[in-house]
Amino acid sequence: MTLMKDVNLDDIFSVSFEGEYTVLHLKNAVNKMMIYDPGLYHTAICKSALCTIDKNDGKLYYRGKSVESLLDLDFLDAAYFIIFGEREEGKSNFKRVIIDNFRLLKEQKDLMDAIPLATHPMDALSMAVIGLGGIESKYLNDPTDIFEKAGFLIAQVAITVAYRYTQIQSENWVESTDDRSYAERILFQMHAGKNQDRLQKLGKILNTIMILHAEHGQNCSAATVRSVASARSSLYPAVASGMAAFNGMIHGGASQLVSAMYEELLESGLDVDAYVDKKIESKTLLMGFGQRTYNRILNCWDPRVERMYQILTDDSFDFPEIVKYREAAIKLIDRVSRDEFYKKRNLTPNPDLFNCIFYKLFGVPREMNTCMLALGRIAGWIANYVEHVSDAYPLTRPCDMTCD
Repeated sequence: MTLMKDVNLDDIFSVSFEGEYTVLHLKNAVNKMMIYDPGLYHTAICKSALCTIDKNDGKLYYRGKSVESLLDLDFLDAAYFIIFGEREEGKSNFKRVIIDNFRLLKEQKDLMDAIPLATHPMDALSMAVIGLGGIESKYLNDPTDIFEKAGFLIAQVAITVAYRYTQIQSENWVESTDDRSYAERILFQMHAGKNQDRLQKLGKILNTIMILHAEHGQNCSAATVRSVASARSSLYPAVASGMAAFNGMIHGGASQLVSAMYEELLESGLDVDAYVDKKIESKTLLMGFGQRTYNRILNCWDPRVERMYQILTDDSFDFPEIVKYREAAIKLIDRVSRDEFYKKRNLTPNPDLFNCIFYKLFGVPREMNTCMLALGRIAGWIANYVEHVSDAYPLTRPCDMTCD
Protein backbone atom coordinates (compact mmCIF):
# COMPACT_ATOMS: atom_id res chain seq x y z
CA MET A 1 0.00 0.00 0.00
CA THR A 2 1.01 3.62 -0.45
CA LEU A 3 3.29 5.16 2.12
CA MET A 4 1.58 8.14 3.78
CA LYS A 5 3.42 10.39 6.26
CA ASP A 6 5.92 7.61 6.85
CA VAL A 7 3.12 5.19 7.79
CA ASN A 8 2.91 1.98 5.80
CA LEU A 9 -0.73 1.00 5.47
CA ASP A 10 0.29 -2.66 5.27
CA ASP A 11 1.32 -2.34 8.89
CA ILE A 12 -2.14 -1.11 9.81
CA PHE A 13 -4.53 -3.08 7.60
CA SER A 14 -4.91 -6.58 6.27
CA VAL A 15 -7.07 -6.88 3.16
CA SER A 16 -9.78 -9.34 2.18
CA PHE A 17 -12.21 -9.44 -0.72
CA GLU A 18 -15.84 -10.21 0.02
CA GLY A 19 -18.06 -10.13 -3.06
CA GLU A 20 -17.70 -6.75 -4.73
CA TYR A 21 -16.10 -5.21 -1.64
CA THR A 22 -12.48 -4.71 -0.69
CA VAL A 23 -12.44 -4.96 3.10
CA LEU A 24 -9.75 -3.37 5.25
CA HIS A 25 -9.24 -5.06 8.61
CA LEU A 26 -7.52 -2.97 11.27
CA LYS A 27 -4.57 -4.92 12.66
CA ASN A 28 -3.68 -2.74 15.61
CA ALA A 29 -6.06 -0.29 17.23
CA VAL A 30 -3.13 1.53 18.85
CA ASN A 31 -1.94 2.87 15.51
CA LYS A 32 -2.61 6.55 14.88
CA MET A 33 -5.15 5.89 12.15
CA MET A 34 -8.56 7.43 11.61
CA ILE A 35 -11.12 6.97 8.84
CA TYR A 36 -13.36 9.98 8.27
CA ASP A 37 -16.66 8.45 7.15
CA PRO A 38 -19.66 10.66 8.03
CA GLY A 39 -22.76 8.53 8.33
CA LEU A 40 -20.61 5.36 8.52
CA TYR A 41 -21.71 4.49 4.98
CA HIS A 42 -18.47 2.59 4.34
CA THR A 43 -17.73 1.41 7.87
CA ALA A 44 -18.84 -2.03 9.05
CA ILE A 45 -19.53 -2.11 12.80
CA CYS A 46 -20.26 -5.83 12.98
CA LYS A 47 -20.65 -9.08 11.09
CA SER A 48 -24.27 -10.16 10.93
CA ALA A 49 -26.14 -13.24 9.77
CA LEU A 50 -29.55 -11.58 10.15
CA CYS A 51 -30.19 -9.82 6.87
CA THR A 52 -28.72 -9.71 3.37
CA ILE A 53 -29.67 -7.53 0.43
CA ASP A 54 -28.35 -8.90 -2.85
CA LYS A 55 -26.41 -6.08 -4.52
CA ASN A 56 -27.24 -7.42 -8.00
CA ASP A 57 -30.99 -7.95 -7.90
CA GLY A 58 -32.05 -6.33 -4.63
CA LYS A 59 -33.53 -9.52 -3.18
CA LEU A 60 -33.96 -9.44 0.60
CA TYR A 61 -32.99 -12.40 2.77
CA TYR A 62 -33.52 -13.08 6.47
CA ARG A 63 -30.86 -15.51 7.70
CA GLY A 64 -30.35 -16.74 4.13
CA LYS A 65 -34.04 -17.24 3.32
CA SER A 66 -35.79 -14.91 0.91
CA VAL A 67 -38.39 -12.71 2.56
CA GLU A 68 -40.97 -13.99 0.05
CA SER A 69 -40.49 -17.55 1.30
CA LEU A 70 -41.40 -16.49 4.85
CA LEU A 71 -44.62 -14.63 4.08
CA ASP A 72 -46.85 -17.67 4.60
CA LEU A 73 -45.64 -17.97 8.19
CA ASP A 74 -47.38 -16.48 11.18
CA PHE A 75 -45.43 -13.41 12.25
CA LEU A 76 -44.39 -15.04 15.52
CA ASP A 77 -42.72 -17.92 13.68
CA ALA A 78 -40.96 -15.47 11.35
CA ALA A 79 -39.89 -13.32 14.32
CA TYR A 80 -38.48 -16.32 16.16
CA PHE A 81 -36.53 -17.37 13.07
CA ILE A 82 -35.09 -13.85 12.61
CA ILE A 83 -34.04 -13.59 16.26
CA PHE A 84 -32.88 -17.14 17.02
CA GLY A 85 -32.51 -18.91 13.68
CA GLU A 86 -33.32 -22.59 13.17
CA ARG A 87 -32.83 -23.75 16.78
CA GLU A 88 -36.03 -25.00 18.32
CA GLU A 89 -35.20 -25.36 22.01
CA GLY A 90 -36.61 -21.97 23.07
CA LYS A 91 -39.50 -21.65 20.63
CA SER A 92 -42.25 -23.08 22.83
CA ASN A 93 -41.18 -20.89 25.73
CA PHE A 94 -41.03 -17.85 23.44
CA LYS A 95 -44.59 -18.41 22.21
CA ARG A 96 -45.94 -19.28 25.64
CA VAL A 97 -44.69 -16.00 27.07
CA ILE A 98 -46.29 -14.06 24.22
CA ILE A 99 -49.65 -15.77 24.75
CA ASP A 100 -49.49 -15.30 28.53
CA ASN A 101 -48.54 -11.63 28.29
CA PHE A 102 -50.68 -10.53 25.37
CA ARG A 103 -52.79 -8.46 27.75
CA LEU A 104 -52.83 -4.99 29.22
CA LEU A 105 -50.72 -5.11 32.36
CA LYS A 106 -51.76 -2.80 35.19
CA GLU A 107 -48.33 -1.17 35.40
CA GLN A 108 -48.23 -0.44 31.69
CA LYS A 109 -51.81 0.86 31.67
CA ASP A 110 -50.99 3.23 34.53
CA LEU A 111 -47.88 4.43 32.71
CA MET A 112 -49.67 5.03 29.41
CA ASP A 113 -52.53 6.78 31.18
CA ALA A 114 -49.99 9.13 32.76
CA ILE A 115 -48.31 10.05 29.46
CA PRO A 116 -50.15 13.00 27.83
CA LEU A 117 -51.91 12.21 24.57
CA ALA A 118 -50.01 15.12 23.03
CA THR A 119 -46.83 13.01 23.34
CA HIS A 120 -45.92 11.41 20.04
CA PRO A 121 -47.16 7.78 20.11
CA MET A 122 -43.70 6.45 19.27
CA ASP A 123 -42.16 8.37 22.16
CA ALA A 124 -44.84 6.95 24.44
CA LEU A 125 -44.05 3.46 23.14
CA SER A 126 -40.33 3.84 23.85
CA MET A 127 -41.13 4.97 27.42
CA ALA A 128 -43.33 1.92 27.87
CA VAL A 129 -40.55 -0.36 26.62
CA ILE A 130 -38.07 1.06 29.13
CA GLY A 131 -40.69 0.52 31.84
CA LEU A 132 -40.79 -3.21 31.13
CA GLY A 133 -37.40 -3.64 32.76
CA GLY A 134 -38.89 -2.74 36.11
CA ILE A 135 -41.73 -5.26 36.00
CA GLU A 136 -40.39 -8.25 34.07
CA SER A 137 -39.57 -10.20 37.23
CA LYS A 138 -43.26 -10.15 38.14
CA TYR A 139 -44.35 -11.74 34.85
CA LEU A 140 -41.49 -13.97 33.70
CA ASN A 141 -40.49 -17.31 35.18
CA ASP A 142 -36.85 -16.54 34.46
CA PRO A 143 -36.01 -12.90 33.62
CA THR A 144 -32.52 -13.99 32.54
CA ASP A 145 -33.94 -16.23 29.79
CA ILE A 146 -33.57 -14.36 26.49
CA PHE A 147 -36.39 -16.39 24.90
CA GLU A 148 -38.77 -15.21 27.62
CA LYS A 149 -37.48 -11.63 27.45
CA ALA A 150 -37.95 -11.50 23.67
CA GLY A 151 -41.47 -12.89 23.84
CA PHE A 152 -42.43 -10.53 26.67
CA LEU A 153 -41.15 -7.51 24.76
CA ILE A 154 -42.88 -8.45 21.49
CA ALA A 155 -46.23 -9.02 23.23
CA GLN A 156 -46.05 -5.81 25.22
CA VAL A 157 -45.06 -3.68 22.22
CA ALA A 158 -48.17 -4.91 20.40
CA ILE A 159 -50.41 -4.33 23.41
CA THR A 160 -48.99 -0.87 24.05
CA VAL A 161 -49.52 0.19 20.43
CA ALA A 162 -53.08 -1.12 20.51
CA TYR A 163 -53.84 0.56 23.84
CA ARG A 164 -52.41 3.90 22.72
CA TYR A 165 -54.58 3.67 19.62
CA THR A 166 -57.71 3.19 21.74
CA GLN A 167 -56.70 6.17 23.87
CA ILE A 168 -56.23 8.41 20.82
CA GLN A 169 -59.42 7.19 19.13
CA SER A 170 -61.50 7.07 22.36
CA GLU A 171 -62.21 3.37 21.83
CA ASN A 172 -63.11 0.89 24.55
CA TRP A 173 -60.56 -1.69 25.61
CA VAL A 174 -61.68 -5.30 25.19
CA GLU A 175 -59.30 -8.17 25.89
CA SER A 176 -59.06 -10.66 23.03
CA THR A 177 -58.73 -14.43 23.19
CA ASP A 178 -55.89 -16.42 21.67
CA ASP A 179 -57.95 -18.28 19.07
CA ARG A 180 -56.97 -15.76 16.40
CA SER A 181 -53.77 -15.19 14.51
CA TYR A 182 -51.31 -12.85 16.19
CA ALA A 183 -51.85 -10.03 13.68
CA GLU A 184 -55.61 -10.36 13.91
CA ARG A 185 -55.43 -10.15 17.69
CA ILE A 186 -53.57 -6.83 17.43
CA LEU A 187 -56.31 -5.38 15.22
CA PHE A 188 -58.99 -6.86 17.51
CA GLN A 189 -57.42 -5.01 20.44
CA MET A 190 -57.22 -1.77 18.50
CA HIS A 191 -60.84 -1.87 17.36
CA ALA A 192 -62.44 -3.43 20.44
CA GLY A 193 -63.48 -6.51 18.45
CA LYS A 194 -65.71 -4.64 16.01
CA ASN A 195 -66.28 -6.00 12.47
CA GLN A 196 -64.58 -9.31 13.13
CA ASP A 197 -64.99 -10.67 9.58
CA ARG A 198 -63.18 -7.61 8.27
CA LEU A 199 -60.51 -7.92 10.96
CA GLN A 200 -59.74 -11.46 9.85
CA LYS A 201 -59.06 -10.30 6.30
CA LEU A 202 -57.04 -7.31 7.47
CA GLY A 203 -55.09 -9.53 9.88
CA LYS A 204 -53.62 -11.49 6.98
CA ILE A 205 -52.48 -8.25 5.37
CA LEU A 206 -50.98 -6.95 8.63
CA ASN A 207 -49.13 -10.25 9.10
CA THR A 208 -47.49 -9.79 5.70
CA ILE A 209 -46.64 -6.14 6.35
CA MET A 210 -45.02 -6.98 9.69
CA ILE A 211 -42.82 -9.70 8.17
CA LEU A 212 -41.79 -7.42 5.30
CA HIS A 213 -40.68 -4.75 7.77
CA ALA A 214 -39.14 -7.06 10.38
CA GLU A 215 -35.46 -6.50 9.55
CA HIS A 216 -33.40 -4.52 7.07
CA GLY A 217 -29.73 -4.68 7.92
CA GLN A 218 -27.57 -2.06 9.60
CA ASN A 219 -29.87 0.92 9.29
CA CYS A 220 -29.82 3.80 11.77
CA SER A 221 -32.09 2.21 14.38
CA ALA A 222 -30.44 -1.23 14.23
CA ALA A 223 -27.00 0.37 14.62
CA THR A 224 -28.34 2.40 17.56
CA VAL A 225 -29.57 -0.77 19.27
CA ARG A 226 -26.16 -2.35 18.75
CA SER A 227 -24.31 0.69 20.06
CA VAL A 228 -26.33 0.64 23.29
CA ALA A 229 -25.98 -3.14 23.50
CA SER A 230 -22.20 -2.78 23.27
CA ALA A 231 -22.30 -0.92 26.61
CA ARG A 232 -23.89 -4.08 28.08
CA SER A 233 -27.19 -2.32 28.52
CA SER A 234 -30.23 -4.51 29.03
CA LEU A 235 -32.58 -5.36 26.19
CA TYR A 236 -35.31 -2.83 26.96
CA PRO A 237 -33.38 0.47 26.89
CA ALA A 238 -31.38 -0.76 23.89
CA VAL A 239 -34.57 -1.37 21.92
CA ALA A 240 -36.12 1.86 23.20
CA SER A 241 -33.11 3.78 21.88
CA GLY A 242 -33.60 2.14 18.50
CA MET A 243 -37.23 3.24 18.57
CA ALA A 244 -36.16 6.83 19.25
CA ALA A 245 -33.91 6.72 16.18
CA PHE A 246 -36.60 5.01 14.10
CA ASN A 247 -39.07 7.81 14.80
CA GLY A 248 -36.85 10.31 13.00
CA MET A 249 -38.41 11.87 9.91
CA ILE A 250 -35.76 10.48 7.56
CA HIS A 251 -36.04 6.98 9.02
CA GLY A 252 -39.26 5.19 10.02
CA GLY A 253 -40.98 8.51 10.67
CA ALA A 254 -40.97 9.20 6.92
CA SER A 255 -44.15 7.13 6.62
CA GLN A 256 -45.99 9.95 8.38
CA LEU A 257 -44.75 12.42 5.77
CA VAL A 258 -45.99 10.20 2.95
CA SER A 259 -49.42 10.11 4.60
CA ALA A 260 -49.31 13.92 4.75
CA MET A 261 -48.43 13.99 1.02
CA TYR A 262 -51.46 11.86 0.14
CA GLU A 263 -53.71 14.05 2.26
CA GLU A 264 -52.36 17.16 0.54
CA LEU A 265 -52.89 15.60 -2.89
CA LEU A 266 -56.38 14.23 -2.27
CA GLU A 267 -57.92 16.84 0.00
CA SER A 268 -56.79 19.80 -2.08
CA GLY A 269 -57.50 18.14 -5.43
CA LEU A 270 -53.93 18.60 -6.61
CA ASP A 271 -52.97 17.02 -9.93
CA VAL A 272 -50.17 14.46 -9.58
CA ASP A 273 -48.17 15.84 -12.52
CA ALA A 274 -48.47 19.39 -11.20
CA TYR A 275 -47.44 18.22 -7.74
CA VAL A 276 -44.35 16.41 -9.06
CA ASP A 277 -43.43 19.37 -11.30
CA LYS A 278 -43.55 21.60 -8.24
CA LYS A 279 -41.24 19.23 -6.34
CA ILE A 280 -38.71 19.23 -9.18
CA GLU A 281 -38.85 22.99 -9.59
CA SER A 282 -38.38 23.64 -5.88
CA LYS A 283 -35.76 20.89 -5.57
CA THR A 284 -37.58 19.38 -2.61
CA LEU A 285 -37.92 15.69 -1.76
CA LEU A 286 -40.73 13.67 -3.26
CA MET A 287 -41.75 11.48 -0.35
CA GLY A 288 -42.19 7.74 -0.88
CA PHE A 289 -39.39 7.39 -3.42
CA GLY A 290 -35.73 6.49 -3.07
CA GLN A 291 -33.90 4.24 -0.63
CA ARG A 292 -30.12 4.39 -0.32
CA THR A 293 -29.63 0.63 -0.75
CA TYR A 294 -31.87 0.17 -3.79
CA ASN A 295 -30.95 3.44 -5.52
CA ARG A 296 -27.61 1.79 -6.27
CA ILE A 297 -29.14 -1.17 -8.10
CA LEU A 298 -30.31 -0.31 -11.61
CA ASN A 299 -33.92 -1.14 -12.56
CA CYS A 300 -34.60 -2.70 -9.19
CA TRP A 301 -37.60 -2.32 -6.92
CA ASP A 302 -37.32 -2.96 -3.21
CA PRO A 303 -38.87 -6.46 -2.86
CA ARG A 304 -40.99 -5.24 0.07
CA VAL A 305 -42.51 -2.65 -2.24
CA GLU A 306 -43.16 -5.24 -4.94
CA ARG A 307 -45.13 -7.41 -2.54
CA MET A 308 -47.20 -4.53 -1.16
CA TYR A 309 -47.91 -3.35 -4.71
CA GLN A 310 -49.15 -6.86 -5.58
CA ILE A 311 -51.54 -6.83 -2.62
CA LEU A 312 -52.90 -3.37 -3.41
CA THR A 313 -53.50 -4.10 -7.08
CA ASP A 314 -54.86 -7.63 -6.69
CA ASP A 315 -58.46 -8.05 -7.91
CA SER A 316 -59.46 -9.50 -4.53
CA PHE A 317 -58.34 -6.36 -2.72
CA ASP A 318 -61.69 -4.61 -2.39
CA PHE A 319 -61.63 -1.76 0.10
CA PRO A 320 -63.37 1.31 -1.41
CA GLU A 321 -62.17 3.65 1.35
CA ILE A 322 -58.56 3.61 0.11
CA VAL A 323 -59.16 3.45 -3.66
CA LYS A 324 -58.17 7.11 -4.10
CA TYR A 325 -54.92 6.53 -2.22
CA ARG A 326 -54.11 3.51 -4.37
CA GLU A 327 -54.85 5.49 -7.54
CA ALA A 328 -52.63 8.34 -6.38
CA ALA A 329 -49.77 5.90 -5.65
CA ILE A 330 -50.06 4.31 -9.10
CA LYS A 331 -50.11 7.74 -10.79
CA LEU A 332 -47.04 8.81 -8.83
CA ILE A 333 -45.18 5.65 -9.82
CA ASP A 334 -46.11 6.12 -13.47
CA ARG A 335 -44.93 9.74 -13.50
CA VAL A 336 -41.67 9.08 -11.67
CA SER A 337 -40.83 6.00 -13.76
CA ARG A 338 -40.89 7.99 -17.01
CA ASP A 339 -39.48 11.29 -15.75
CA GLU A 340 -35.85 11.86 -16.74
CA PHE A 341 -35.17 13.81 -13.53
CA TYR A 342 -35.94 10.75 -11.41
CA LYS A 343 -34.72 8.13 -13.88
CA LYS A 344 -31.23 9.64 -13.79
CA ARG A 345 -31.27 9.22 -10.03
CA ASN A 346 -32.67 5.68 -10.25
CA LEU A 347 -35.44 6.57 -7.79
CA THR A 348 -38.02 3.85 -7.29
CA PRO A 349 -40.86 3.54 -4.75
CA ASN A 350 -39.87 2.85 -1.18
CA PRO A 351 -42.06 0.98 1.35
CA ASP A 352 -43.56 4.15 2.82
CA LEU A 353 -45.39 4.87 -0.44
CA PHE A 354 -47.58 1.83 0.32
CA ASN A 355 -47.37 0.98 4.01
CA CYS A 356 -49.12 4.20 4.99
CA ILE A 357 -52.03 3.24 2.71
CA PHE A 358 -52.44 -0.01 4.59
CA TYR A 359 -52.30 1.83 7.90
CA LYS A 360 -55.03 4.13 6.60
CA LEU A 361 -57.03 0.98 5.83
CA PHE A 362 -56.49 -0.20 9.40
CA GLY A 363 -57.91 3.09 10.66
CA VAL A 364 -54.59 4.37 11.98
CA PRO A 365 -53.95 8.14 12.24
CA ARG A 366 -50.75 9.14 10.49
CA GLU A 367 -48.92 9.99 13.74
CA MET A 368 -49.13 6.28 14.60
CA ASN A 369 -47.61 5.03 11.34
CA THR A 370 -44.20 4.56 12.95
CA CYS A 371 -45.73 2.55 15.79
CA MET A 372 -47.33 0.24 13.24
CA LEU A 373 -43.96 -0.23 11.56
CA ALA A 374 -42.48 -1.04 14.97
CA LEU A 375 -44.86 -4.00 15.31
CA GLY A 376 -42.73 -5.78 12.72
CA ARG A 377 -39.33 -4.18 13.27
CA ILE A 378 -39.33 -5.20 16.93
CA ALA A 379 -38.10 -8.61 15.73
CA GLY A 380 -35.11 -7.05 13.98
CA TRP A 381 -34.18 -4.83 16.92
CA ILE A 382 -34.24 -7.77 19.33
CA ALA A 383 -32.24 -9.88 16.85
CA ASN A 384 -29.56 -7.22 16.50
CA TYR A 385 -29.31 -6.92 20.28
CA VAL A 386 -29.05 -10.68 20.80
CA GLU A 387 -26.48 -11.13 18.05
CA HIS A 388 -24.33 -8.19 19.19
CA VAL A 389 -24.26 -9.32 22.82
CA SER A 390 -23.67 -12.96 21.86
CA ASP A 391 -20.71 -11.98 19.68
CA ALA A 392 -19.28 -9.92 22.57
CA TYR A 393 -18.32 -6.89 20.50
CA PRO A 394 -16.34 -4.21 22.34
CA LEU A 395 -17.85 -0.93 23.44
CA THR A 396 -18.77 1.19 20.42
CA ARG A 397 -16.57 4.27 20.60
CA PRO A 398 -16.37 6.27 17.36
CA CYS A 399 -13.86 9.08 17.01
CA ASP A 400 -14.35 12.60 15.81
CA MET A 401 -11.77 14.58 13.90
CA THR A 402 -10.52 16.31 17.04
CA CYS A 403 -9.96 13.21 19.19
CA ASP A 404 -6.50 12.05 20.25
